[in-house]
Amino acid sequence: MLRAAEAIARQLPPTPAWRYPTLDEYVGAGVVLKLENTQPTGAFKVRGGLALLAALSPTPPGS
Repeated sequence: MLRAAEAIARQLPPTPAWRYPTLDEYVGAGVVLKLENTQPTGAFKVRGGLALLAALSPTPPGS
């Protein structure tokens, strides 16, 4: 898990977190949103792809 986090951090900026007072009031609690659509790709899927690549072995199987 740590290797994936390090690989992702080297490639992508941290996802900002925002609070919306109106939403807090509506739900009656403090809500913090981390909107992955602020990433350069516009989606969270890039994190999963980078995590997968970080988990791969540098040598092909059977080598």
